[in-house]
Amino acid sequence: PGVNLQAYYARLNVDLNDKYLLTVNYRRDGTSRFSELNRWGNFPGAALAWKVSNEDFLKNSKTISDLKLRLGWGITGQQDVTVYPSIPLYLNSDTGAQYQLGNTYYVTTRPQQYNPLLKWEQTETRNVGLDFGFFNNRFFGTVDVYEKLTSDLLAKIPNPAFFGFSNYDNYNVGSLKNQGIEVSAEIIPIKTDAITWSIGGNVTLQNSKITDLLPGAP
Repeated sequence: PGVNLQAYYARLNVDLNDKYLLTVNYRRDGTSRFSELNRWGNFPGAALAWKVSNEDFLKNSKTISDLKLRLGWGITGQQDVTVYPSIPLYLNSDTGAQYQLGNTYYVTTRPQQYNPLLKWEQTETRNVGLDFGFFNNRFFGTVDVYEKLTSDLLAKIPNPAFFGFSNYDNYNVGSLKNQGIEVSAEIIPIKTDAITWSIGGNVTLQNSKITDLLPGAP
């Protein structure tokens, strides 16, 4: 069986004098993996940027060729679990497990594991960024500081003894926090019509912490 995914999406972009930039977006996603109670998720986002290098006090600078400050915020969703983990389904027995009554064999059924309370995993991201370029962008790069807060983590974990219809089931098991900084830079020591030589690299530092966990989750 397939999965039905539907989404509605809207975006607004505002640009004032190529200096002040605003982007606002909104998604509403629905999945057949969850019950009607939690089928739809709402995921907004926004970003704001200031092109400082286009201001009058830097427009004619011979040193700073690019300078932009950025702020971002948004929520994304994740629903990648088994096909129908929230809907009660039944499995028919094969020929070796049919029930005999006289000369007639009857097909038996058993319920499959399911969790009707399963819902979207959500990640909220906040970031502050800086884009820079010097000497006609012969040296340029970016710096980003971010925080990601993930709630209602989706995972398939063991069931307690004598609970449910299977040894494992899907649950929203907890929360996770990621904080970090990403730095990338590139320098072009040689640039001619015949050859361009660039040297670049990036560094990422991140701290991850589980802030909440359902008892029994791995």
